[in-house]
Formats: sequence, C-alpha cells, structure tokens
Amino acid sequence: MLLTADAGPEGLAEAADYVEQISLLIQPTLVQIPHHGSRRNVTPTVLNRWLGPYPADYQGSAIASVGKNADIYPRKKVANAFTRRGYKVYATHGGWNQLRPRV
Repeated sequence: MLLTADAGPEGLAEAADYVEQISLLIQPTLVQIPHHGSRRNVTPTVLNRWLGPYPADYQGSAIASVGKNADIYPRKKVANAFTRRGYKVYATHGGWNQLRPRV
C-alpha cells in the first residue's frame, strides 16, 4: 500500500476507513512520516489506527524525507509519537546516503 506523504489526518483517516472496509488493514513495517515530520499532519488517533497504540515493542522503521539543512524536522514530538509506537525514526537530510536516526 502506498499513501502519499503529504496526506493529513483527514486523508489518513479516510484511507484507514477504506482499508478496514475491505479487510486489508495490516501493521506496516515501513512508514514514511507525512510532510517532513510536521506536527500538523498526524494525530494520536490516526497513528493508533495505522500503527497501533503505545507503548509497543519494535514494529518497524519510520522515515522522514527532509532537506539537507532542515534539522528541525522531523519535529521531536512527531518522532516521539512514532518511537512510542515501536518505530525507529530516521530522517533523510538531503539523501538516502545520509539517513540517520532522529531519536
């Protein structure tokens, strides 16, 4: 399943509604954090629907696509929300060869 990274809480909730209707909702092992890790693109409710509640053991990896000099992204609050749900958070910081943990 592919969801665009700029989907906001409403779009992610609609997608969860759809996959629940067709009995497809599964626990992902790789997630792209929406919109560089902005606080406005995820909510606890949406994260619980897609990733499960916290605290959780290791579930997978979450990647934030961010610019080379955008050290404020992903936002710490967002990275922590993914981490609590069992996802190790990485940020690209301008390229895959620069992938490094955020938390």
